[in-house]
Amino acid sequence: MSTQELVSFHDGIISYGTPVLEATKAVTPILRSAGSLITRISACSVEIKAIRMQAERLERRHQMADELLVQRAKQLVNHFDELERQSAQESIRLSQIDLAMSGLSTRIIDPSRSVEEIRVLTEMLDLLLGRSLEFVALANDRIIHLSDAISIESTARAIRMLDL
Repeated sequence: MSTQELVSFHDGIISYGTPVLEATKAVTPILRSAGSLITRISACSVEIKAIRMQAERLERRHQMADELLVQRAKQLVNHFDELERQSAQESIRLSQIDLAMSGLSTRIIDPSRSVEEIRVLTEMLDLLLGRSLEFVALANDRIIHLSDAISIESTARAIRMLDL
């Protein structure tokens, strides 16, 4: 396939490439003005077919890219799930999370860090912040449960004292 356009459009002017002009010369003596029309129609037809073929190739590439992205996403989700399962077995303290978040914050503002690294660091900071909030919520639940237990025990003592 030639890289030269057979039919081109510039500022509202239609022009035909050299191959079209040469083909027109070949049929004009026989077909006269109809030969020129037939050649231009044929050139347009060739261009339309070429564009359709390019569109089909692009569509196939697009489908392959989509399939690769879907496959990569599935692999990443599976790996992410496995990492989540592993992280559930790890035990860390809130103070460790706070120290890590402080270190991440320092690295994020370091101008020598690449955009990609800053994205990862920011995501890590978000993840740790979420974990730290989970710890606080869990600690609050424990405090509430402890206070409930103390309240229940106090009530039980008061009832026992009344029974005496």
